[in-house]
Amino acid sequence: MRKLSTFLWMLTLAAWFAGCDSGGEEQLSAAEKMLGAWSLTGVSDGSGDQTPTFQENFDGVEVAFNGDQTYTLDVDASDDTQDVALSGPYVINEAAGTLSLTVTFAGAQLPLSLNFAFVNDDTLRLSGPSGLLNPLLGTTLEGDVSMTFARI
Repeated sequence: MRKLSTFLWMLTLAAWFAGCDSGGEEQLSAAEKMLGAWSLTGVSDGSGDQTPTFQENFDGVEVAFNGDQTYTLDVDASDDTQDVALSGPYVINEAAGTLSLTVTFAGAQLPLSLNFAFVNDDTLRLSGPSGLLNPLLGTTLEGDVSMTFARI
């Protein structure tokens, strides 16, 4: 009887350990990580680091990704007549690492597809071709553009 009791106790203990969580944090999906507000902290293009130029020409660039899969983008240019405010739906393709924004520009709805990567939980990097970004931002960036955002 003692052997059976010990065996049942060991079996119960083994089942308990097998059912326990590893104790680590759950990995958030990219969609969950992206939620919230972000502020532009760095810009580079085919010519190199453009952050100083952006700091001269913009008071701030902020984007917010909402739980209902909508975004708002506020571009606060140094010249207030150049400010841009956009909003609309977004879609994340985690497998492809792409973020697709629907942008209404000059009365037309246009898709804007950007690559995304998380440097860490509080740093997001978005990249895309300058030909798509320049008309929206009023910039003259060249080649592929990489924009770094910090969570705010």
